[in-house]
Amino acid sequence: MLKSDSSLLINIERSELNIASVLIILFFKKRSLHVILTKRSSNLRNHAGEISFPGGVFSPEDKFLINTAIRETNEEIGINVPKKLILRKLDEVFTTNSRYKIIPYIALLDRIPNTITSLEVEKVLAPPLLKLLKTIDFYKGYQTELEVIRYVYRGEVIWGATARILHQLSRFISPY
Repeated sequence: MLKSDSSLLINIERSELNIASVLIILFFKKRSLHVILTKRSSNLRNHAGEISFPGGVFSPEDKFLINTAIRETNEEIGINVPKKLILRKLDEVFTTNSRYKIIPYIALLDRIPNTITSLEVEKVLAPPLLKLLKTIDFYKGYQTELEVIRYVYRGEVIWGATARILHQLSRFISPY
């Protein structure tokens, strides 16, 4: 299962990067651990049509990045996650082109209420996590010689920061 971490709250530092946070929402369905992902609207300026975790850009009114992840998740897919259900923070992840620093938080819910879509979200996906993690593929990245990772779920390719967050999450998940 997941190792716990008490360092949930972090303050914002000044940076040239945009700062965002996301929620990795885990839940059980038919005795299998699932994760919530979203397909971003094709009308968005950044990362249009990509698979991502719910979340978004920090707003000073949020005070803490954990609040940003909770607020944005509620706005994007209609799920209100109480802070007490957030287990830990993962390491920050950077986007290569849009210059974002993303802080991921893991939440564990006993069930998922009905989700909504919004102007930012085309659809909500809920793949079984272990099956998704088994689809990992290493390949040469676009315009680079570096090896990068991707996952696939029902024809949707999960790459970039989302794939790196999933890979980081896989270190904490045990199939037993």
